[in-house]
Amino acid sequence: MSDAIYEHDFGFKIVPAGLSLNDLKGIDARDLPTALLELFATDDIVLIDGAAGLGREALAALETSDELLIVTNPELPSVLDALKAEKLAEQLGAKLLGVVVNRVGGKSHELSIREIEDMLELPVLAKIPEDENVKKAIARRIPVVKYNPYSPASIEFKKLAAQLIGQRIDIGLPWWKKIFSFLR
Repeated sequence: MSDAIYEHDFGFKIVPAGLSLNDLKGIDARDLPTALLELFATDDIVLIDGAAGLGREALAALETSDELLIVTNPELPSVLDALKAEKLAEQLGAKLLGVVVNRVGGKSHELSIREIEDMLELPVLAKIPEDENVKKAIARRIPVVKYNPYSPASIEFKKLAAQLIGQRIDIGLPWWKKIFSFLR
């Protein structure tokens, strides 16, 4: 497993997913809990970005997790998939922390935060806005919080991270951003 762990500049460790079908040959998602033991022994927090849907990979991630954040987009099909994952997580005994709504754009076809909370019966912990900086950061293969630390998505990711570890943070916006946010 240690061959697959990479140390990021920010100090966290990453086990990257494969990018091609060849990377999946001989991989059994049921081995995930055993493979993660090394990380569980040395790190306080292990985040698993589980696959969407309820395939073997997603099930293995759910079975491995003690606590779960449901991540969904504000569209009905995505929220219904989140509801399925939530019910399965409950059956597996995972503690559900809440919901992160990603790619919020305020479009008329999007469900409101209230509708999402009502459907999932969980609090929305974060609303990550649709942000071009995310796409640009992905293209450059760097975290959006490094690419543009003051972008709307970066700020919300930082707030969520602080909330999850029980800390408050000062985003430290530049003076000109503070003025413009006050004028909104």
